Amino acid sequence: MIRALVMILPPLLAIGFAVYALIDAARSDAERIRNLPKGAWISLIVLFNVVGSAAWFIAGRPKGQSVPKPSDVLRREPELPARGAAPDDDEEYLRWLEQQAKRKRDSSVSDSQSSTSKSSSNDSKTPTNEENQESSEDNPENPTSP
Repeated sequence: MIRALVMILPPLLAIGFAVYALIDAARSDAERIRNLPKGAWISLIVLFNVVGSAAWFIAGRPKGQSVPKPSDVLRREPELPARGAAPDDDEEYLRWLEQQAKRKRDSSVSDSQSSTSKSSSNDSKTPTNEENQESSEDNPENPTSP
């Protein structure tokens, strides 16, 4: 049993190390990789498993790149888009709202003034009851009085 474990364990570790190095190289930013282009590092890792993987971690991996822990990757909170302040806390929005309200008030005031002036001008054109009676007396064929 120990003999089987000794024979199987080193190749499994070598394959795991190579797969980890391959994934790390593939996910790294191409502009930050040191010494060789990204494709050359990936080829080196695939062709020379253990040696290529070790070379990647020593000479190719970008400096300062931390290795994420598997638990961090699994527990990472989804990044939500930055939320702005509530609408009632946003000064620009409140100014815009006040301007809209003022425009609405101004338009309703001007509409009511124009309709008042139109009705007063129409009142001058509309005959009064006295004028209706006079015109009906003048023209017996067109009785307009009730």
